[in-house]
Amino acid sequence: MKWAIATEERVRHVAQHLRSQDRREVLASHGVAGDVCVMDSWRSSAVVRCICLDDQTPAAVCGVVEAEHGGVIWLLGTDRLFETAANTRQFIKGGRIWVNGLMEDWGQLHNWVYNKNQRTKVWLGSLGFTIHPASPMGPFSELFCYVERRA
Repeated sequence: MKWAIATEERVRHVAQHLRSQDRREVLASHGVAGDVCVMDSWRSSAVVRCICLDDQTPAAVCGVVEAEHGGVIWLLGTDRLFETAANTRQFIKGGRIWVNGLMEDWGQLHNWVYNKNQRTKVWLGSLGFTIHPASPMGPFSELFCYVERRA
């Protein structure tokens, strides 16, 4: 697994193969289709990376959108990101390195995570994010947790 340049081709691949959990989350949070959210997030990010598997297949796209206070961090992926235990371990290790590096430049990273997405909440907690209690948001008033990490 490697962290690579997020070319349009790679981003489109992730958008077309987005995992169902991420599709549900962006629909609940923004009321848009997953593929649209992937492309919009890529275009609006100040920092963006693609996570590619050993066979060079794009498995996820992540980035940071500039905000009034720090940056809004995001990640959208395919099912292949967690396809094997080795992929999961590499993703967790690489994610730690990436987020720690971002803290130097951004000072604060934050976003909202779908309360039903337990795997993401556990991962964010392992990266040092504080996960706040869930509250309703989005067009369907689904429960989301505000997450933040400060330098």
